[in-house]
Amino acid sequence: MKLHRLKILTEFRGLHPGFEVTFHPSDGQSSLLEPICFVGLNGSGKSNVLEVLSEIFHYLETYHLAEIKDLPKFRTEYGFEIEYTLPKVAFDLARITWEELTEKWKPGVNPVFKIVKKKDKFPEISASVGAKKIVLRNKDNNRNLAVLPARVIGYSSGMNELISNPFIKMESYYYDWFNEISVESSFSGPEMNRLFFMSYDSNKLITICNFLFDEADFEPAAFSNEFSKDFDAKDFGGKNLAPIKEELGIKDLHSFSINLQLRDMNNNPIDLPSELYLAIENLKNCATCFEERARETKAGDIRNISLYFWVNKATKQAFRHYFKTAADLYLQLHYLRLLNLSLLSQDLRKRIKNAGRGDNISAMLPKYEESKLVFMVNDIAFKKKGVRKPVSDKGLSDGEHQLLHILGTIMLMDTPGTLFILDEPETHFNPEWRAQFVSLLNECLHGEARQQEVILTSHSPFIVSDCKPEKVFSFYRGNRNKVEYKKPGFNTYGASVNLITMKIFGKKETISGLAQSELEEILDRYDRGEIDGEMAAEEMNKFGDSIEKTIFLSNLNKPEEQKI
Repeated sequence: MKLHRLKILTEFRGLHPGFEVTFHPSDGQSSLLEPICFVGLNGSGKSNVLEVLSEIFHYLETYHLAEIKDLPKFRTEYGFEIEYTLPKVAFDLARITWEELTEKWKPGVNPVFKIVKKKDKFPEISASVGAKKIVLRNKDNNRNLAVLPARVIGYSSGMNELISNPFIKMESYYYDWFNEISVESSFSGPEMNRLFFMSYDSNKLITICNFLFDEADFEPAAFSNEFSKDFDAKDFGGKNLAPIKEELGIKDLHSFSINLQLRDMNNNPIDLPSELYLAIENLKNCATCFEERARETKAGDIRNISLYFWVNKATKQAFRHYFKTAADLYLQLHYLRLLNLSLLSQDLRKRIKNAGRGDNISAMLPKYEESKLVFMVNDIAFKKKGVRKPVSDKGLSDGEHQLLHILGTIMLMDTPGTLFILDEPETHFNPEWRAQFVSLLNECLHGEARQQEVILTSHSPFIVSDCKPEKVFSFYRGNRNKVEYKKPGFNTYGASVNLITMKIFGKKETISGLAQSELEEILDRYDRGEIDGEMAAEEMNKFGDSIEKTIFLSNLNKPEEQKI
C-alpha cells in the first residue's frame, strides 16, 4: 500500500476544512521500508493526521461490513478524500477486472483508489490507471472490501485515546460478529482481522509468535528434500530475530503459559466457533503440559484450561506443524483474546461502538484482575546472555518492551497492502536505538520489498536523519492557530542531528535550558566588564564540553573582527 493524498472536507479536531496532505509514493523499486515521518513541536497537530486516518479506515470498515438496513447511519456529518494504491487484489469495478485495468491500459502500474466521502453522503469509490477512471457500481451500495487495505495497524506509545478509539470500537464490532457465528461456522477472512491496535497485551502475543517462528531454528531436514536444497526459512514463515536478540542480549524464549476460563460476565459458560475449539486443541498438542478442569453451574460446565510451555526445539516444531506460520498463530491467539470482551455487558459494548470521536473509550473499560480474564498469557521468560536464570518479561525495561513491540509488529504483520499508523514509536528508546531504528527495522525484514506503508510521528532527529526529505513533513501552527505543514527545505537523509534539531525543531542551542541560562549569565557579565577573560574561563570549567563553551573560550581576548 502507498498513500497518495488525504484531504479533510469538514473540521476534524485541530484540522481545518480543506486541510490536505500530498504524499510522494516511491516507484516501488526500493527494497527498503521507508517511513513517512511527521515531525513538529508538541501541539503542532501532527498526531491529528494519524487520528483522522484511524477514523477514516474505521468508518470504511464498518460501512463495508454493515447490513443494508443500517446504511443510513453512515451518512455522517464529516467528509474526507483519500487516495492510495494497493498491491494486486481481486475486485470487480464496473465489470472491469484487475488484469484489464493494469495490463491492457498501463502494464505494471497499480490502480489508484480514490474514496470521496462528502458531508451527509455515502462514499464514492473509483479506481484510476493513468487517464482511465472506473467508478465502482454494484448492487451492494457500491461497496467492495477488496478496495480497502488488507490491514491497518495502530500504535501509540502513550495514552493517546484519540488514535486507539477507532480500534477499540472495532474490537467490539468484531466480538459481536464473532459471537453470532454458529459453532459450525468458519470466521476466517478480513472481516475479522483488518484493524488491529497494538496494545501492551498484544505485545505478549507478538513476542511469543515471533520467537516460536525464529528463522534461526528452522532446519532444512524438517522439510521435504524437494525444498531442502534451496532452503530459505523466511519462505516458511521464519522471522529474522537476530537484530532484536543482539540488541537485547536475548538468546531465546524460555517459557510462557496460557490460561482460559470459558465463561462470561454472568459466570455462564460460553460456546466457541469450531475453529477456536480446534485452536485450543492445537495449543494443547504444543504444550509441555496442561491441566483442564470443569466447574458445574446451573447453566452448564465452565471449562478452565491452563497450558504451560517450556520452549525448546520440539516445542517450536509442534507450533509450526499445527499453526503453520507466526501470523496464523497470532490470529488464533488474537481471537481468543477477544473473548475477554464477554466480560463486558452488551450495553457497554454498544456504548463503545457508538462512542463519539471526542470520547475517551479507554476510560469506559473496566480493569480486571488477570485471574478474572477469560484469556491471558503469563509467565513469559527469556534466556539472556550472561544470565543463568530465566529473565521474566516483566523485568525488561520500557525501551526493551517497545523494541520488541514495534519491530516485532512490523516483522509479524507481513501482509501486502498493510498500513502502519505509529504515534511516537521511539519514546522509550535510548539515543543509540533511535539512531538505529530504521536500519534495525529493515535488517529484521532482510531487505524484503514489502508493499506496505509506515507512517509515524516523532520528536527524534535521529529518525528524521534516516528519512528521505520527500517523506518528512514538518508541522506547525499557522494563522489563526491552524495546523499547517511544510517540507524540510534541505536533504534530511543522513543530515546531522544538530542541523535537524535546529532547522526542524527550532532549537539552536545544543545544551539544556538550565546550563544555557547560567552560561549566558557568565557571557553577560563578561560583556559588561564585571569579570575578565581569565575569570570567565575559570567559571566555565563547571560546564561539560559543548559547542557553546568551545566558541566562547575560543573568542576570549580576540579582536571583535576575529570572533566566531
